Amino acid sequence: MDLVTDESEEDNSVEEKLNEFYRALKNMEILGQIIKNKYGSLPKDKIEEIIDFVTDAGLRLINVFRDDIAILHHLRDTVYCCN
Repeated sequence: MDLVTDESEEDNSVEEKLNEFYRALKNMEILGQIIKNKYGSLPKDKIEEIIDFVTDAGLRLINVFRDDIAILHHLRDTVYCCN
């Protein structure tokens, strides 16, 4: 029974991390569109702040994948399953 519980907890953890990954990607995409469409009307310091945030978020995502290979395996399995 413990093995089944451990596997379901690991799946939930991986699902949570994948959801966080997806949200971070969407946030980066939205902020990129804001910069693209409002570049002339935003103050320079605000643009720099958004660029720093997007860059940091991208680096954090890379670290998540580097630190937890189970996420990559789950993502791979999900992609292969659905295609």
